Amino acid sequence: MNFKLPILIVSLFCTFSAIYNVRAENVQNSSAKQNIGVLISGKLLNSNGRVRRDTELELIPYEDNKKSNDVRLWAITDGRGNFAFKDIPAGNYHLSINFNEKPTDTSPFSAFFYPNTTKRPEAEVFEVVEGSQFTNLSFKLPPQLQQRTITGKVVWENGKPVQDALVSIVDIEVDIYSGFQTKTNADGTFSLKAFADRKYGIVALLIDSPNLDLYSKPTAHGFSEQFILNAETKPIDVVL
Repeated sequence: MNFKLPILIVSLFCTFSAIYNVRAENVQNSSAKQNIGVLISGKLLNSNGRVRRDTELELIPYEDNKKSNDVRLWAITDGRGNFAFKDIPAGNYHLSINFNEKPTDTSPFSAFFYPNTTKRPEAEVFEVVEGSQFTNLSFKLPPQLQQRTITGKVVWENGKPVQDALVSIVDIEVDIYSGFQTKTNADGTFSLKAFADRKYGIVALLIDSPNLDLYSKPTAHGFSEQFILNAETKPIDVVL
């Protein structure tokens, strides 16, 4: 279940993001650069060597810390795992998957760079000039991130459980949020799923009506400490 937020509550959520000190980057358009017809192509592989289909890759301009909205710098693998970037603007690039994006069910990876690193400074730089081509690349991904269940409880300052509080998880690294994901039970407990080995925070919100609409008003809110999800993660408490 994914609860959408009215504008007032969205503003409140932005406050949570500021508290977590998560940076939201604007997208830069590089379409003004010279189009010189360069090709970068290859095959995307899973960690077991099998091809990975229907997965998005991106070229990240070397000097930028954000993903471009120039569609020439995006590619999606076909049924055989093949990808190709064509008509690339002049410049230097890193080849990446999930750059500044959270893992998803269809792409369960943290940011990863060609040829084989999670650290961008160690990634290969593709210098795109007129006439250059980079073909037959083999980009092998790390093992997929595993999902884990996060449990927790929303309570008042006096320890009394809060029923029907809206609860969501925020991916601290990329500030990705898609609506409140669940509600607390009568005993204030909740359960969520997320990917292991990433840093998260939990936010909780109580509103003055059972249904979210334009007239809903928040009556109380709270947020957890940041944590890295792993086998040692204990239940998360959020105090309103």
